Amino acid sequence: MLKHLLKLHSDVGRGSHFSIDVPLSGKTIKKSTDMGPCGQQIWIPNGLPILVIDNDEMILEGMKLLMSGWGFKIYTAKDGAITLKEFEQSTTQYSLIIVDYHLDYEIGLDVIQSLREKFGLDLPAILLTADRSKLVRERTQAEGIFFFINL
Repeated sequence: MLKHLLKLHSDVGRGSHFSIDVPLSGKTIKKSTDMGPCGQQIWIPNGLPILVIDNDEMILEGMKLLMSGWGFKIYTAKDGAITLKEFEQSTTQYSLIIVDYHLDYEIGLDVIQSLREKFGLDLPAILLTADRSKLVRERTQAEGIFFFINL
């Protein structure tokens, strides 16, 4: 998607080496330590259901493939508002929700808040975003939402 040069070197019987050329940036990114609520970690036992909401089909497929390979039962949705309506009748108790911040015309934080109202306010949530703004960081911190920067 980024059109960076991808290189592959393979030796039969020994293995393969992959590399990608990424251009250097003039910007320095400061590593932040306040990305999660109070430094907590999420531990979800294998086999429990996780809901992933993202408007990008490729991201949903990738998350489903990766996380189901780890033993989780993954449910995916492309639209937060439709998801809320579809899951009104659902009896599934999610162990974690992962939501993209920009869901076309929706705000991922509001979707998380609505899902927490339905499934319980202590439902762990991760917000995926490239938005590094103070407003997003402060709101995720205040609401106990894990903040994952997606560059």
